Amino acid sequence: MQIHCENCGTIVPAANINIQEKLAVCPQCGSVFSFAAHLTRKAPLRKLKRPSKIAVIEEENTLEIGFRWLEILKFEEHWFTLLCAAGTLLMGSLAVTLFSHMDSLVEAA
Repeated sequence: MQIHCENCGTIVPAANINIQEKLAVCPQCGSVFSFAAHLTRKAPLRKLKRPSKIAVIEEENTLEIGFRWLEILKFEEHWFTLLCAAGTLLMGSLAVTLFSHMDSLVEAA
């Protein structure tokens, strides 16, 4: 944003601006003026597109934001999860089979 002198219209350089006091000194004509009126403009709000993986439910006094996990995971991550589950089931069945024959081994000794 550039500040122009209210008297002659010259662009005021940053060195001639006092931000705390909101005052500027024109290098051309030497007039001192307040630029506070220039600061009252607000930047227009931009509309942003919501990501497709985010679900937003807005009620009277609440805002609920949800994340769709299954849609986020990649194919490899689903495959890895299924592989880990199958391995866990296999190890569990092997443990049950091994320990179920343990009683007969102890009685034979």
